[in-house]
Amino acid sequence: MTGSSSGQLSLYDLVFILSKRKWSLLVIVATALGAGLFWLMIIKEDGYEVSAKVLVKLGPEQGLPSTLIGTPPAVVGYRNQEVNTEMDILTSRDLVAQIVDHYKMDQPSPPEPPPPQLIAKVRFYARRVVKQVKD
Repeated sequence: MTGSSSGQLSLYDLVFILSKRKWSLLVIVATALGAGLFWLMIIKEDGYEVSAKVLVKLGPEQGLPSTLIGTPPAVVGYRNQEVNTEMDILTSRDLVAQIVDHYKMDQPSPPEPPPPQLIAKVRFYARRVVKQVKD
């Protein structure tokens, strides 16, 4: 501290210290940015997975709208037999076993092929290595 005896740091002192240590600061900042970029591009996995299922039921409710046919809409309700049949289908172990066997759901899916582009291929293999290290 050049001109202050009270123990306070002046702006001149701060600039002097920063200019003296500029290469150390640059190396630290560049290392932090590089590590953050590496984590974002290689290690971090995608944060979402999307899936959708649609149940299509054919019945009187799929008819023409009442405004087109000129009659009031018919009230359609589920019958107990339909609901029970659907519940039997959804909870049947034999049916689930047949579906698993037919679509080979008990076998692991084949590995994903690497992409053809160079940078994408490097990311692919780096992510594979990181995943193996995590496991």
